[in-house]
Amino acid sequence: MKILKVEDHSYSIIYVNDNEKYNVYKRIDDGKWEIFHRNQWKSVTNNITSLDQMFGDFYKKPTNINQ
Repeated sequence: MKILKVEDHSYSIIYVNDNEKYNVYKRIDDGKWEIFHRNQWKSVTNNITSLDQMFGDFYKKPTNINQ
């Protein structure tokens, strides 16, 4: 899984490339995720740990400000 883009609101919208399939997730809180599927938000019950890990790693990435 690879994060392509994150939009921050009162929740986060995360665009993910997941094994050549693109998914849109909504992160409401730690451990609370929804996936946009067939024009509806549905609760995610699996991959929560890997989604939280990927989201945390995305924000820990160093930014190259001095380039």
